[in-house]
Amino acid sequence: MATVFSFYASTDPKFTDNGAIETVTFGAPFVGGYKFADAVRYQEDTGKLRIAKFHCVSDGVTSLPPTIFRMSKRGAKYFHSGMDITLPSKRMGIFKICGQPKPRVSYNGPTKGFLREWMRQATEFYFWNIPLRFWLAPKFHALVEHKLRMALISKDYEESLHPLIKYTLEELYEMRDELK
Repeated sequence: MATVFSFYASTDPKFTDNGAIETVTFGAPFVGGYKFADAVRYQEDTGKLRIAKFHCVSDGVTSLPPTIFRMSKRGAKYFHSGMDITLPSKRMGIFKICGQPKPRVSYNGPTKGFLREWMRQATEFYFWNIPLRFWLAPKFHALVEHKLRMALISKDYEESLHPLIKYTLEELYEMRDELK
């Protein structure tokens, strides 16, 4: 709902006269198809809209609706829009040896062809993104989990100045070609 409302608000000058509409979502599912994604991208290119979508690793809700074989003319049936910020889980026990994973910041740009978009949709398929211990799935979607992971990021990566900590949403949008 936040993504849809922010898009419509960005089309009205009375909302964008003071600057771009900035929206932050946590664990949002797919919102629309490629036509909606193109319209959002147009609003982003004109400087009227900025969207940041935070989600936890193993959060299946961000892959809803679960369609893998339903394709459109341009590939995947559903798309995410804006900046995509994936929050990793903290490694525990013996796995700490490998180091802690860093959050991934990327931009959901235009489609790159039918086959590539089908592969993206297949990797983002709902059943691949739920944890093996499926009863923990609601935990990964909870806002409390997002808050805990954000606190870990700010504590663990303060010295390295990870892009998520160093830059504002406006600055991330200026670098979006590098984040694709």
